[in-house]
Amino acid sequence: MSGAGTPAGPGGTGSTGSDERLAGLVRLARILAETRSVEEVAERAAEEGRFAFGADTVSLGQLEREHGIVRIVVTVGALVPADERFPSDEQYRLADFPLLGLMVDEARPWHMRLDNPESGAGEA
Repeated sequence: MSGAGTPAGPGGTGSTGSDERLAGLVRLARILAETRSVEEVAERAAEEGRFAFGADTVSLGQLEREHGIVRIVVTVGALVPADERFPSDEQYRLADFPLLGLMVDEARPWHMRLDNPESGAGEA
C-alpha cells in the first residue's frame, strides 16, 4: 500500500517520476522569473527541457506557419563545431520533416535520434 498522495506505479511504491517532473516545473518557473530577455527565457527553457528529457542537445524553434518553416532560436547542450547557440538563420521546412509537421498540426512532441537506423528521411 502506498502513502497518501503517492500512488504506487506498476512495480514501484511511489511517484518519483511525477515528483521529479513537478520539481522541474517549479525550477523552471523560478528560473524564468529571474530572466531579463526573450532569448534568455528560450535558452533556459531549452536547458531545462534538455535536463528533463536527458537529451544531449535540444533546439528550440519558432513556428512560422505562413512560411511553412520552423526557425531555430537556440540550441543548447553538446554542440558540434558547425552549431551556433543562437543561430542567425537556421530553419527547417515543415514539408521536409513529416514528423515535425505532425507535431505542429497535432500538438504532439517530436524528437529524433541519430543512432536510430530505421529513421526515414527527415527523421534523423
